[in-house]
Amino acid sequence: MTDEVLINLRAQCYCGKCEVQIFGAKESDGTSSYCHCSICRKLSGAPVMASLMLPNAKVKVQGETNDICTSKFVTRKRCKDCGSPVAATLGKSTTVVPLSLLDSTHVPKSWLPRHHLHYSDRIVDFPDDLPKYLIRYSGQTI
Repeated sequence: MTDEVLINLRAQCYCGKCEVQIFGAKESDGTSSYCHCSICRKLSGAPVMASLMLPNAKVKVQGETNDICTSKFVTRKRCKDCGSPVAATLGKSTTVVPLSLLDSTHVPKSWLPRHHLHYSDRIVDFPDDLPKYLIRYSGQTI
């Protein structure tokens, strides 16, 4: 068994007043997806949102944020000054970081999106070979 390299990344919002730190993460700690749900689309202003999911203990958000509770299990953090999405909590143990915040030259290939979620809500088709879950992960695919 090979030892995984620990990943440490920093990312900032548009104005630079909020910083997201990923520290001591292993490639196996993270997974990413494209989300097509109406909430992600409306809050990102894009037809889809690419997000990285990591254990809470591997992510720290610094700076003042406005928190928006968008469902029973999801609270999203936006920079208080520029409004950029910087992170979200998913349940009690997962932090979600928008992939768009990260410098693509430092993101491990294994952290690139592996599937689509809420594909039934899409407004744009994606002609890729990734699994397309109609709703949530491990549900029905098309």
